[in-house]
Amino acid sequence: MFKYRIFGLNVKSDIKLDCYPAHFDVADVEVRTVNKLDKMIKSDYFYLHNDNEYYLSISNVASFKISNSNLIEVLPIGDNSHSEIELFLLGSVFGSLMIQMGNFPLHGSVVEKNGVGIALIGDSGAGKSTLAGAFVRSGWRVVTDDVIRYLTEANVRVYPSYPSQKIWGKAAEYLSLNVTKSDSVINRIDKYYIKSKDRFSNKNVNLKYVFELVPQNIDKVKIKSVRSSEALSLMINNSYRYKFIEVAGKAKGHFKCISKALPYLKFYRIYRPIDEFTMDEQIESIMKVIEV
Repeated sequence: MFKYRIFGLNVKSDIKLDCYPAHFDVADVEVRTVNKLDKMIKSDYFYLHNDNEYYLSISNVASFKISNSNLIEVLPIGDNSHSEIELFLLGSVFGSLMIQMGNFPLHGSVVEKNGVGIALIGDSGAGKSTLAGAFVRSGWRVVTDDVIRYLTEANVRVYPSYPSQKIWGKAAEYLSLNVTKSDSVINRIDKYYIKSKDRFSNKNVNLKYVFELVPQNIDKVKIKSVRSSEALSLMINNSYRYKFIEVAGKAKGHFKCISKALPYLKFYRIYRPIDEFTMDEQIESIMKVIEV
């Protein structure tokens, strides 16, 4: 069995993963490969059997069962690759696990510098990972890509995911990142894994700022603060797999989770030109409103 620290959880897995290795006696989560599941569901489908049993099936990749907030069973399907299973396991499956735990993740990336975290959220294609990659050029490091697990106590604490980031080919070229066909993300056209370890942070960070990226038909980058009355809906709209949350009947817990975090965060919206690389301008606008 392999041992990892993923999203702040001690994970024991019989699948080798490209994650941070860890040493522990007691696991929070176990990932186990199986030959069959007690329920079979149709492909590309999320199914809630009860509060403690979720099922997720991905066409020609694998079916997954998430149980009791501490067990993930993996049933490989067809002629798949290890990379395909890992892609969905570390994304949708761990996201579903967090929902089952009552810990509702955001969809986006987090970068950090000097222990201060910035969340970059927005719709798919908004440029979250690309902007995170540009921040790395400015001395920041990526804490998590795609799924943001956070907990609120005396502050909003974000937990690192794994030392890998997915970036579009044109963005990689713009950022002078060398990628090859072997780095391609399975089933994604012209998207690549970036895995240089020095780009990533494996430390928990204090999240202070949330920036929603909004592509628009405009000439230059604009940034506006988000009123507190809008912040709740902004967080809800950018939650990871919100439809899963609705199906699981956890909308009330989700509302409470977000409401608890709001007082600790400052929110902004970045409007950027469509189909233009304006990362430097976006970073310049962000640096004018934050304190690091």
